This record gives sequence, structure tokens and C-alpha cells, in this order.
Amino acid sequence: MSWRSAALGLAISAIAIWLTLRSVNPDEVWQAFLAANLWLFLPTLLLHLLNIFLRSWRWKLLFLPQDRVRLPQAYAATHLSYLFSSFLPGRLGELIRGFLVVESEAVSPGRALGTIFVEKLLDIAMLLLLLAGLLGLSSWRDWSHATGTPLPGWADANAVAIPAWAQAAGVTALIIFGAITVAFIVMSWARQRAVAVIRRWVDPLPLLGRLHPSHLVQTALGSADGLSRPPLLAAVLLLSVVMWVGGGLTLAVAVYAYHLPVPLSAAFLLLVVTNLGMTIPSAPAYIGVYHALSVTTLLLFPSVSRDQALSYAVAVHALAFGGVSLTGLFFLWIGHYRLGELIRRSRARMRMS
Repeated sequence: MSWRSAALGLAISAIAIWLTLRSVNPDEVWQAFLAANLWLFLPTLLLHLLNIFLRSWRWKLLFLPQDRVRLPQAYAATHLSYLFSSFLPGRLGELIRGFLVVESEAVSPGRALGTIFVEKLLDIAMLLLLLAGLLGLSSWRDWSHATGTPLPGWADANAVAIPAWAQAAGVTALIIFGAITVAFIVMSWARQRAVAVIRRWVDPLPLLGRLHPSHLVQTALGSADGLSRPPLLAAVLLLSVVMWVGGGLTLAVAVYAYHLPVPLSAAFLLLVVTNLGMTIPSAPAYIGVYHALSVTTLLLFPSVSRDQALSYAVAVHALAFGGVSLTGLFFLWIGHYRLGELIRRSRARMRMS
């Protein structure tokens, strides 16, 4: 991670914070927090921790059939990755997660990083499916208004009036990430040929030669071997569906705690926008960017004020990252890890892959 990348992330977060705070009333933000049902924060946190357990279980399955990773180790490593992502720039949390499994489970660094890549690809695919459903409901709503055709009750209640520019951005994301997903699947079917093509045409390029793209692609494709087995594929897909639907329901509980008059689909729209938005460079814990995206999404609903939206964003962000940071500190303590050495050894070990 270069200082330039870190500086860019900090700059983007600073701009996002300024844009978010410039027209809010701090007293109203605080009053919105006091008016919330704070008891519902507990099930919100518990559902979030359950989601991390499901994520760890899915990650464990991605190592099969070549490697065996124990679920407690995957769970601890995942919590620690969230802890480090809360205050370290870039994706050092993911690097440390891979390192911890390499150290405890005797898997290769390339294998660990490859499964993390496949995991992210699965997450993007699930988010794209949710986005496609939300865009479909929005388009259906626009068509019904244009033609005077009534919508079914459930569709009318959950169809979000997404602005044209946001719909265009969503369709663009669907095309780009969808193409990447399809390309990965096709290369998985013809791995040797794909690696040979990359080795011949991409590896010799001056700017990419040191990265050995063919080796990286071969590692990533090899990490998806287990998905060619129907039972493993079914288990991974089922966990992915449960995990992301559960993530939407978790945000729905938080929305209900704030008494926001929005449909259930608003929680899933928040889930999609904030998670896809986390690919944007930002400060540690996605500070600023997460809040700006949450506020912008909630303001699509006229019944939600900017002060309410910001209060919700601050509370949910603090609850999620604060909760996993506490559990991460617990695993850091019982593992007797030292932060500086953990980062140094993670970088050194992964460079050997």
C-alpha cells in the first residue's frame, strides 16, 4: 500500500464528510438518535456477528477439497481482519486474514489469497443480483406510472424511485462486474488455455512483468476448483444467499429501530450501495464514504430527513465496526499477537507466494 493510495483515500473520505455534514443540524442528529429504539441495536449487532460466522463458514468451504481449514481459525481470522480494517488503510485487514490461516492451517499464501479473491467475486455477484432486482422493481414502477397499469401491492410498496443517473450507474456496474464474473467462469472452464494466453501476451508487458499476471490468474482460478463440485457449489451458494439476505434484514432492523418510514427494499438498497461503494478508496473503516452513501440512499425517500439519515448512518457504522473491533480485540488478546509484527510477517509471507 503506497502513501499515495493512503492519501487519496483520506482525501476522498474528507470530501465525503464535508459534503455530508455541510447541511445538517447536530442537535437534530442527536435527537434522532435519542428517539430511536436503542434496544433494537442489540439484535442488529447479534445478526451482524452471525453474518460474520456465515462468512467464515463459507470461506472455510472455499479451501476444499485440497485444504482443510478449521472453522474456529477462519472465524478468528475474519474477526481480526475487520479489526485491522477499522484503523489501517487499504486492504491490510484481508492480507492479515490470509496470513493467519497460512500460519495456523498450513495452506499456501497463494491459496489463501486466491480464496479471498473468489469470496469477493461471489459477494459482488450476490450484490449484483440484489441490484438487478431493485432496478427491475424501479423500472416496473416507472412503466406502471407511464401506462397506468397498477402494480401488485408488494411491488408498489417496495419499488424505489431511483433517479435516472443512479439507474445508469447501476446498469454500468452490472455490465462491468457482470462481465468480470462471466470472464472468470469461462476461464475456470478453460484454465490451462487461459493461463497460457496470459503468459504469452500479458506477462511480457513492461508494466506487468514483475507481477506475473499468469501466476496470479492461475492461483485465483485454482482456488475456485471446489466450485466445480455440485455439493460444494450448492453449499457455498446457499451460504452466500443466506448471508446477504441476512445482511439486508439486519439493516432492516436498524431502519426499524430509527422509525424510518421506508419500505423493506430500502434496507437492501442500503446494503447494495454501501457495500459496492466500499470499493472506493477511503479512510480506514470507510469513514465518510459509508456515511455519504447511506445518507444519499436514504434521501431517495422524501419522508426521511438528512438529519435522520446521518444519525442512522453514524449509529449503524459505529455499531458494526465497534462490535467487530471488540471481538477482534478479544481474538488478538487470546492469540497473543502484536500488531506491528503481525503486519510485518503478513507482508513478508504473502510476498513469498
